[in-house]
Amino acid sequence: MKNKIKVLVLVLLLLVSFTGCSSNNSGSGRRSSSEEFKREDSGDISSVSPTPASIFEEKGATLYLGNTFYDGFRLDNVLHFQDDTEDLHFNLYIPDSYTGYEEYALYIALPGYGGFYFQGVGENLFKEGLATEGRYYNDRMIVAAPQPEDWEEMSMRQTIGLTEYMLANFNIDRNKVYIAGYSSGGQTLSYAVSARPDLYTAALIISSWWEGELKPVADAHVPVYFAQGADDELYGSYYTESAYNDLKRYYIAEGLPHSQIEKLIVLDIRDGDYFGYYGFNSQHVGGLLFAYEEDIMGWLFSQEKQI
Repeated sequence: MKNKIKVLVLVLLLLVSFTGCSSNNSGSGRRSSSEEFKREDSGDISSVSPTPASIFEEKGATLYLGNTFYDGFRLDNVLHFQDDTEDLHFNLYIPDSYTGYEEYALYIALPGYGGFYFQGVGENLFKEGLATEGRYYNDRMIVAAPQPEDWEEMSMRQTIGLTEYMLANFNIDRNKVYIAGYSSGGQTLSYAVSARPDLYTAALIISSWWEGELKPVADAHVPVYFAQGADDELYGSYYTESAYNDLKRYYIAEGLPHSQIEKLIVLDIRDGDYFGYYGFNSQHVGGLLFAYEEDIMGWLFSQEKQI
């Protein structure tokens, strides 16, 4: 893994100045119109003829498909909500093998500041590995990479709305719905998981802090992995450690054994040596490295719930 990260460090270092503050299962089910989403491409940004607008409409939202592709992702899809939730722009990866007949996992990857929509279409994919790396852990997994405009209530509503839309319109294994967030994306994650813990199988929060409520997460036994630099310049590690300890107290009070608690919550605090090894003076920007750690990402995608 260290060799893999070394190769990526040069790329990440080049991106640092542009990052702002942050830088196989089967089943049966209905067929969706997945062919509208799929297209072979070379990995470079490319375009296709416009598809008819307003392709799918269900659960109070309408999806408008984007016409450009990058590294297998269809860029700049727009989810238009019928309530007062603002439109959400997001990038979408659907494996070529998806037909709609078999259940696939779903992964929502939320970006840090620098990957927001107003900062450029696809910037979350160009600057962060959270979405692009995630797809390698399960070849039967759809990846949605939103580009919200904030990290508070609106992005929470958009994230929940996107998750519900994907569940309604694709054949998703509801035991395998994953969410991860880096920096401000981690804050959005905390609100979304706190508000709708029933939607998510497990959560990975990177270089951020948990601002949502913790009790609903504990009540639903949603596994959470906290990955943080000990001296993160933007968030520190105090609030991350506090959130971990609060969840631990909930589980102790519930009477869960230590072995089960260890599976539900993981606290991974890295010191300066970890970031320095890869040439990062900034522990916050260095948090981008966590997306390339197989132990961390593998933990997320190994989780499964029974409902």
